[in-house]
Amino acid sequence: MSGPLHQFEIQQVASIPFMGFDIAVTNQAITMLVSLTIMSALLILGSRQRAMVPGRLQSFVEMTYEFVEDMIKGTAGRAGLKFMPLIMSVFLFVAVCNVVGMVPGAYTSTSQLFVTALMAFGIFAFVIAIGFWKHGLEFLGMFVPAGTPWWLYWLIIPLELISFFARPFTLTVRLVANMVAGHILLKIFAGFAVMMTASAVDAPFVMYGGFFAVVGLIAAFIWTGKKSMLWAALAVLGALGVIAVFSGGMGIIATFMPSMFIFVITILEVFVALLQAYIFTILTCVYLNDALHMH
Repeated sequence: MSGPLHQFEIQQVASIPFMGFDIAVTNQAITMLVSLTIMSALLILGSRQRAMVPGRLQSFVEMTYEFVEDMIKGTAGRAGLKFMPLIMSVFLFVAVCNVVGMVPGAYTSTSQLFVTALMAFGIFAFVIAIGFWKHGLEFLGMFVPAGTPWWLYWLIIPLELISFFARPFTLTVRLVANMVAGHILLKIFAGFAVMMTASAVDAPFVMYGGFFAVVGLIAAFIWTGKKSMLWAALAVLGALGVIAVFSGGMGIIATFMPSMFIFVITILEVFVALLQAYIFTILTCVYLNDALHMH
């Protein structure tokens, strides 16, 4: 089994000759293109019909739009709504890249410092440009909070400058650190689960397939809302329990416990992936609010 850091290695998949140069196609580039495709397809398909009674996909897109809209209104005010396309794109791109990185064999693009730094510094430069465009040289006044005595300028201004220019670095490192740490933890415990499951020679093969069938039925119940899927999952789980009794108690313990533990950690990691997309976006809105309204 490869080490936990092997999943973050950038590997060249193909090479495209262009004007005397070889453009490397890497696993990172492919994953980012897949994420962009999924994001675009989600928005296009979800907003194509515009039905009065929306389906699940249209409802999901509308809820996502309203979620980002409320986020902007709560932090940057209505003046920030003119930047809705940018904020929406940032949120969806980070969220989709994080979730796609959870697929086995896929690459987590947001685990690379260069990717997150490019987004963070791009947003930071955009915020500075908006600040000077709206306020001119008065934008520099944000480094001197209102009511600050003149004799404290020598201390307040450097602190404000450090705090301001540290924003893109913290925005970069926060996302990378959380994605890398979560994937390393998942990889380590997955290795333990594989070793424990491999030692269960008395566990019948149907137990493995049955476990994934239960997970799939639960996912189908969450997506469709049909109770029949949930009852089917419970029925399969009960059947697996009966099989485990006849195959010996160690079969179900060795098969289900490690896999169930990985399943729980995976759900937690998906939650963290979506949470980091929210944090990245909300901080973008906060920085935009400073550029629009100062302090």
